[in-house]
Amino acid sequence: MDFLAKQIGIDDEPEFVLDRYKHTEFLLVTTRNEEWMKNLIPMIHEDSSLIAVGATHLIGINGLIAKLRNLGYNVDPMR
Repeated sequence: MDFLAKQIGIDDEPEFVLDRYKHTEFLLVTTRNEEWMKNLIPMIHEDSSLIAVGATHLIGINGLIAKLRNLGYNVDPMR
């Protein structure tokens, strides 16, 4: 079960609910992250960058942090 499904308490819901949730997550998070990566890379190369996104876009193997690190970028959290 995926992290976000557990967070919102749908890990024990019928399978069709989980399938719909996963499809929605894919559309809203994963595909947007892929599109954002096309814009983030040029922005990063222009100058020092601060990129603010919702927390959901940061976590997991399809999150922006993982995608940037996989390309060799250093990603540091704000403190």
